[in-house]
Amino acid sequence: MEAICPECDAKVVVESEPKIGHRVICRSCKSVLTVIRLLPLELDWAFVEPFEDTPSDDGRERAARAG
Repeated sequence: MEAICPECDAKVVVESEPKIGHRVICRSCKSVLTVIRLLPLELDWAFVEPFEDTPSDDGRERAARAG
């Protein structure tokens, strides 16, 4: 199946049976894309979790709020 890359308008071939949320990479612009619709096949940019450089909450903050 084929879809259009939202970044560069190139054809992106999805070789396996696509499912909603399936990630593919555009060979032209290297964008990471995700399947958002099956018929017709439609791609959108994949959401990537931002890296947060914060210390983890090991439960002390919750315990302090609880009293």
